[in-house]
Amino acid sequence: MRLSIEDRVARGAALLDQMQPGWENDVDLSRLDIGLCNTCIVGQLFGNYNDVVVDAFDRRYRGISVQHNLGLYSQLPEERTERDYLQLTGAWRAAIIVRLQLAEQDENTSTEMMFEPA
Repeated sequence: MRLSIEDRVARGAALLDQMQPGWENDVDLSRLDIGLCNTCIVGQLFGNYNDVVVDAFDRRYRGISVQHNLGLYSQLPEERTERDYLQLTGAWRAAIIVRLQLAEQDENTSTEMMFEPA
């Protein structure tokens, strides 16, 4: 079963919530581009996407890779098109905007409750 873009973004956001709570505050939406290694979500939060992924892949799968003479790119899904990246960037941008708006509403509600007469 192929997941929708929204489901993929939701899963990615849930993982980031576990790894780095509040991550959405550290993403520059004006620079966000899932198709570029330095401006995608991982690139903005953790460093260049290729460096992060290659390092994680190398640590986890080094034995398998060497044993079977596999390169990293043989493990990655088929190439994505520019349209795919634009759709994914838009879905991430929308999800982050919603999160930021909800956080702002929660903050405003908390502030209002602090100043309500008892």
